Amino acid sequence: MARQARTKEHRLRLEVLHEAVHSGCLDRDQRPSAYFFDLDAIELNARNLKLSSFPHTALHTFAVKANPLIEILKLVRKTGLGAEAASLGELEIALEAGFPPKAIVYDSPTKTRYEIRRALDVGVLLNADNLAEVEVIARELEDRPTCSPLGLRVNPQSGGGTISALATASARSKFGVAVGPNRKAIYRCFSRHRSFLSRIHVHTGSQGVGIAELAESAASVVRLAREVNDAAGCAVVRSVDVGGGLSVDYSSDSPRAHFDEYANRVAEILGSDLGDLEFDLVTEFGRSLICKSGFAASYVEYAKTAGEPGARIVAQHLGADTLLRTCYLPDDFPLRVFCASSSGESLETGREEDCVETDIAGPLCFAGDLVARNRMLPASLEPGSIVIVPDVGAYTTSMFSRYNSRPFPACYGFRGSAVGGVELEVLRREEDPRDLVRFWSKEP
Repeated sequence: MARQARTKEHRLRLEVLHEAVHSGCLDRDQRPSAYFFDLDAIELNARNLKLSSFPHTALHTFAVKANPLIEILKLVRKTGLGAEAASLGELEIALEAGFPPKAIVYDSPTKTRYEIRRALDVGVLLNADNLAEVEVIARELEDRPTCSPLGLRVNPQSGGGTISALATASARSKFGVAVGPNRKAIYRCFSRHRSFLSRIHVHTGSQGVGIAELAESAASVVRLAREVNDAAGCAVVRSVDVGGGLSVDYSSDSPRAHFDEYANRVAEILGSDLGDLEFDLVTEFGRSLICKSGFAASYVEYAKTAGEPGARIVAQHLGADTLLRTCYLPDDFPLRVFCASSSGESLETGREEDCVETDIAGPLCFAGDLVARNRMLPASLEPGSIVIVPDVGAYTTSMFSRYNSRPFPACYGFRGSAVGGVELEVLRREEDPRDLVRFWSKEP
């Protein structure tokens, strides 16, 4: 832990924390917890993706479900990326953030007819989840023109990775048309609806799925697109949308996203440069673009002993409402925890004798609300100290839980370096009790 605490990323976290404490962005009574996002890091990751081995003409979209904060989406848009929306709400958020319709992919797995009509009216890239939905879209198109490029999501059944809850390409996944038993039906669907159906979409998952599996899935869909065109006798499919992202390393501060390795592996499997691909290419990265750019911090309220002598439970304000996957699936999503003083100075000493076995407990009223279990953390972590949890830029704000009606924490963006100082800006204000009353009211 001491070695990790000396990384430049952690030094920057401490500098941000120090500024947050002294500026009142983090306050033990009024704002006991908050999110912080490195805006420079987000821009850098987006630029690295655009400069990677993918074709320069590829449309790279950011998965709104990874982090739907509109100010962050605006930043992502300014880097030249598009947006991927998995619900009508996410679609409207992407539009509000200023993404042009032609740069938005909409692929909710369960769309109402109203949602389909809205997508067709706006003109976004619309992916049908199944063959029946294609027929619904066909009927809608009888009475309305659209400029929406339309596609079909398929399931290559390439495997589920190591986290079953995130498996989107397993044999019995709920997503898309399973290719194995439906290959000929897919051919017929594209042939019958060639007047509007021109895209094939796949999403293989992200965390827990290796690059080799992701690349094989992407390559298999390129091959399927070629088969569809061969069966139709013409270029019916003109675009391939390879959704799904890359796993990230939650155990270190390494920010590297393996975009080049992924693209080169797909090219290797296909036996040709992706720049020579006859299809337009769309990607849908999320976690790998933003996960490492965010951290959360909370004041410690109480500390007590339990169980074996010396074991501690530390109560603070980050729990299953803010870090849902970690609390419910701790083995699949373990997060690191660092400790700081009330002023934002590190408590890490590097000496084993200064640490004690500790559970970091959240504020919710259920026993599984633990951010970390059995961690050797500084004995000096006490009420008034601060807990820091890195790697929460993705799938934390979007998965916020209303259980116990806790307020959504304030979200801040920061720029700068550990040398030149940092600046904080509000991305979203914290909720207060009145916001929660409105949320649960008959007329919010």
